[in-house]
Amino acid sequence: MMKKFLFSSFAFLMMLTGCGFTYSIPNSSPSTENYYGAWYNGSGQTEDIYQTIYFDEYEYTRELIDITCPSYDTITQENSCAPMAATIVIAYYDVTLTNLIPNFEPGFTYNGQYRFLGNSTTSMNLKEHLYDLMGTNQSGPGTSVSQFKSGMTEYVNGQGYSIQYQSIGRNVAAARSYFQNETPVVLFLDSFEYYTIAGLVFQDDQVLMHGTKSSSNHVVVAYGYNEFRYYENNQLTRTDKYYIVSFGNGTYGYLLINDINVINEAYAITIY
Repeated sequence: MMKKFLFSSFAFLMMLTGCGFTYSIPNSSPSTENYYGAWYNGSGQTEDIYQTIYFDEYEYTRELIDITCPSYDTITQENSCAPMAATIVIAYYDVTLTNLIPNFEPGFTYNGQYRFLGNSTTSMNLKEHLYDLMGTNQSGPGTSVSQFKSGMTEYVNGQGYSIQYQSIGRNVAAARSYFQNETPVVLFLDSFEYYTIAGLVFQDDQVLMHGTKSSSNHVVVAYGYNEFRYYENNQLTRTDKYYIVSFGNGTYGYLLINDINVINEAYAITIY
């Protein structure tokens, strides 16, 4: 059966110049903030999920940062998904801002495409340094948003660069525009349903899905958007919307956002 593949050219919705802001430490009390990292300490309920979607045809829309982002595994330190997300973003920008991580090359160019390497001593040392700068686990189980920003800002400024955080909340259209402008978005999640790239297998008339669903909070880096639309008898039967993410456990994949309320906060981050 013939499948339809539609790539959208989503219009850039907002100008980056002047829309970001340089971070300053907020005055909110740590006791009023959410802390992120529960998935790594086993809090909440986590389960494998399997499903099959049948279709006559499907189409999809995608926006994607050109060189993706690194995919590192946190490995050490409990509740460290926030410093890991910061490490991924910093390594992404180190491709062009080469002194952001001194004496480090996060990847290589092959056949005209930049490819990120996996974990290294340098990337793990950076994550552990950010863990300390953010005060992870010192005020609560994990890292708050204000701790994430203050620690990341301290590191970036210390390397001689500036950083901007643009809050986009649950605005998917805004996130898509940032992806088109090569800007990653850090997501602070209340819960998640996640499928690795290998977890969606498309066949002639069905897609086999294997993923993980959890009520735990988590922090991931989004670098793209994918929307799949499934049809039977020429009728739209299902639409699935995903952020494409570096999940912080060494994998890339799809974060389901049909229920956008799984996202508590989201920030497009620019380092310059």
